[in-house]
Amino acid sequence: MKGTLYFVGRAMFRGINGLLKRFGLVLSKPDFVHGSPAFSGALVLSRRMFQTKDLLEKLDQVEGDIVEGGVHWGYGLIIELLLTNKKIHAFDSFIGHSNATVSDLKSENWKPLDKSFAVSKDDAIKTVLLGTTLTREEINARIVFYEGWVKDTMPAWAQEMEIKNRKIAYVHADMDLYEPVKEIFIRTYPLLAKGAIVSVGRLNNPELAGKTKAFKEFIGLIDQSGIDIKKTLIIDTNGSEQEHTYFIKR
Repeated sequence: MKGTLYFVGRAMFRGINGLLKRFGLVLSKPDFVHGSPAFSGALVLSRRMFQTKDLLEKLDQVEGDIVEGGVHWGYGLIIELLLTNKKIHAFDSFIGHSNATVSDLKSENWKPLDKSFAVSKDDAIKTVLLGTTLTREEINARIVFYEGWVKDTMPAWAQEMEIKNRKIAYVHADMDLYEPVKEIFIRTYPLLAKGAIVSVGRLNNPELAGKTKAFKEFIGLIDQSGIDIKKTLIIDTNGSEQEHTYFIKR
C-alpha cells in the first residue's frame, strides 16, 4: 500500500510539474520527482563522478578492461570514458529490470522498480554522444554493448574473455536485484586482475535486500583472503550518510 501511494503521488507531482513547465514554472523536489530531466541528469552525473573518481584513479597501473553492470542513461560510461583509457563492456537489458525474486521481495521497504530504468540503447548512446566530444566511431572503439539479461549474455562473454586471456580492472556491479548482481559477481571474479576493484554500492538497503544476499552468497563461494573489502561514506540526495562497499582483488 505504501509503495502504491508513493508511485501515485510521484506521478501526480510529475504531471503537475509538466503542466506548469509550459508556463515557465517548475516545482522541483529532486528526492521525490527526480527533478526536471536536465537537473536529474546533472545531479546523477556529478554524484556518480565524485563517487567513482577515487576508485578509477587507483587503476592506472592495473591491467584490464571495465565492466559496467547496468547502463541506464549512460552516465557511468561517460565517467569511465573520461577518467580512464580502458575498453568498456556495457551490460544492460535496455528494457528495465528483470523480475524480482523472493530474495528481493523480502526487502523490508520493497518498492517495485518502475519503468524509469527502461532506457533504450540508442538513448544511452545519445547521452554519451551529447555528454562527450567523442564521435560515434570513437565510442564504438571504446565501448562494446551486450544487450539482454546478464544471465543470458555474460556466460558466453566470460568464456570468450577467458579464451583470449583478457583481464578486468574495474566492475560496476550495482544492479539492484539479486539475480543480476550475483551473476556479475560470479562471472567477473575469475577475470579480475591483481588490484582490480569491484564497486558493490550500498548494502543492507531496506529497499533492495536481494543485492545484499547476493553479495553475502558470493563471498561465501570464494576464498576471502583473496580480496580486501572496503567501505566509504557518501552523502545521499536527502543529506543522509550512506555506506558504499567495494572490494579490491589481491
